[in-house]
Amino acid sequence: MNRIFLIIAGTFICTYIYGQQIPQYSLEMLDPFTINPAYAGLEPSLKMTASIRSQWVGLPGQPRTQQVNAHMPLYIFNSGVGVRVQNETQGAEQGVMGLLAYDYHLYLGNGVLSAGLSAGAISRSLDGSKLLTPEGSYIEPGNFTHNDDILPTTNISLTIPTANFGVYYQTERFEGGLAIHNINEGSASLDGVSLRLVRHYYLSAAANFELSDAFVLRPSVSVKSDATQLQTNVSMLVNYNDNIFGGASFRGYSSSTIDALALIGGFTLNDKLRVAYAYDLGLSKLNNAHSGSHEIQITYTLEQTIGKGRLPKIIYNPRFL
Repeated sequence: MNRIFLIIAGTFICTYIYGQQIPQYSLEMLDPFTINPAYAGLEPSLKMTASIRSQWVGLPGQPRTQQVNAHMPLYIFNSGVGVRVQNETQGAEQGVMGLLAYDYHLYLGNGVLSAGLSAGAISRSLDGSKLLTPEGSYIEPGNFTHNDDILPTTNISLTIPTANFGVYYQTERFEGGLAIHNINEGSASLDGVSLRLVRHYYLSAAANFELSDAFVLRPSVSVKSDATQLQTNVSMLVNYNDNIFGGASFRGYSSSTIDALALIGGFTLNDKLRVAYAYDLGLSKLNNAHSGSHEIQITYTLEQTIGKGRLPKIIYNPRFL
């Protein structure tokens, strides 16, 4: 049975490397910088976030993702800067990404309009020794053949430069933005293995509603597309006393796109540290092969203005972010 799963996973990976997809996160509404470079510096201090996601637990070759990012405002230039590093493994494939971001802030109406760009590189590798084929021979470890002219038997790595663009508008109560990933749609190939970065589009919006002195309601929605397929995510979180929060997120909009229901909870340890957790209940046909997905996010905020320069007219500090 495991051999069959590995064959399926290997086939999926070989197809996947031709059309690079962006990893799924269930806590992205708590960290907009993950999907939009224009969010860099929209909070009044240095903010660092680390996320770990284990998707489809129990499925051989399951996706595992880790990322770290940091961003801060540069008030003297009415702008913000950030950095983001991500690692993803999926079966025999591994991907590493590093990005630097810069955006400019313009005070428009009752809010702040930000336009930003991030640039860096994506490196993908495929370990051919972890693949299995129905016609292959794997009797002796280290001495094998796939009997397939396309599949490699060694580790092949490809690196491609990439760039993302985004715009983000933030007011005291509402915020949202549009981001475009892999604008250049770069490509590379080596020994019959090809990698092409696919352009992705992200549209997101969120709001904060104070129900009382203690409770704040935060609905949010995001739409993602590669111009071929589309996926939606709708979430609702409730914050109690700026300390404990919880809610749920639903991914999908039709019978063919319904993917998961994420149960979300978290708390702030102090003014600087926040911990959040999401558990995805699988709702697609794949749920028979796994026991859900887990995601943990830790956020640290310096809570201290760095290099004040010219302070902005408005500083928004959303209670959820």
